[in-house]
Amino acid sequence: MKKTYFIYLIIIGNIVLMIYNISKVDFDNLQEIPFSIISNVILIIAMIITMLVIMRDAEKNNNQN
Repeated sequence: MKKTYFIYLIIIGNIVLMIYNISKVDFDNLQEIPFSIISNVILIIAMIITMLVIMRDAEKNNNQN
């Protein structure tokens, strides 16, 4: 379960950084793609998938015992 707490911490920190990055985007000049926002979204998705895999593996181990 400690792994999932660490993943939650990463997701929350990443959401805070994404909100900060969105506040810094210049919506009048969108010729530059805000890669920081895209990378934050990709990291959040990856952490959610990792958390689901960890939970599924833990459930399989509990069912085998």
